[in-house]
Amino acid sequence: MSKLPFMQFYPADWLQDTQVLTLEAQGAWMKLLCAMWIAPERGLVTFKKRDLNVFLANSNDDQTHQITVDLDNVANIEWRDKEGNYCDTWEFTCEIIFKCRRMIREEAERKRGLEADRRYREGQTSKKRPKNVSKTSKIYQKSEVRSHTSEEDKKEKKEQFAVFWNAYPNKIAKADAEKAWHKIRFDNGLFEHVIEALELHKKSTKWLKDKGDFIPNPATWLNGKRWDDQVKITEDDQDEIPGMSIWDEVRKK
Repeated sequence: MSKLPFMQFYPADWLQDTQVLTLEAQGAWMKLLCAMWIAPERGLVTFKKRDLNVFLANSNDDQTHQITVDLDNVANIEWRDKEGNYCDTWEFTCEIIFKCRRMIREEAERKRGLEADRRYREGQTSKKRPKNVSKTSKIYQKSEVRSHTSEEDKKEKKEQFAVFWNAYPNKIAKADAEKAWHKIRFDNGLFEHVIEALELHKKSTKWLKDKGDFIPNPATWLNGKRWDDQVKITEDDQDEIPGMSIWDEVRKK
């Protein structure tokens, strides 16, 4: 049962229903209503006779008896003996059950509304679910194969980042760089292109001749997609590029 911090109170109905009660019985009924509202089964509470005396702050058992009799005008009250059977004699009563008809009825209506709302949401979800996906009350459970593939992708991307990080000369803000790295979709050979471009940048005029003053932090380089930048390399720098394979392709363009 969900916990609700407040309950509805109808002043007109209260005045009408309790006009036959004494002020003492009215106070007892209000206290019982609060107890029934927070009870595990809303609208119903059960007391041992001694516990009811304590709850109503009565040291006199006859006084509790009279209040219970008065409240029979506004509530369903059951007396039970020590075996749990119905009892019509206060002397042999061991347990008293109070029920609020209105509270029980409204709680049942509330639960029906929640159930109808749940079925509606499930229906909406079923409409959006592809036909080849089996029906379930949960929204799109990931298949084991897809989950396994996802884990492999994460592992591969982590290994690729390690390659990039080892190659990047300005090793600062690693956490930011890794966050930027995981935002990139490395499709169609993009990873190889990024590493090749990085090696080209490392041999560029700015990075090589100016003592690293122009080398951005790795997160900035990644977020700006700097691997697509045009890199200026002088003729003197060509000899410093191992293999010259990248430079040859750049110069051909």
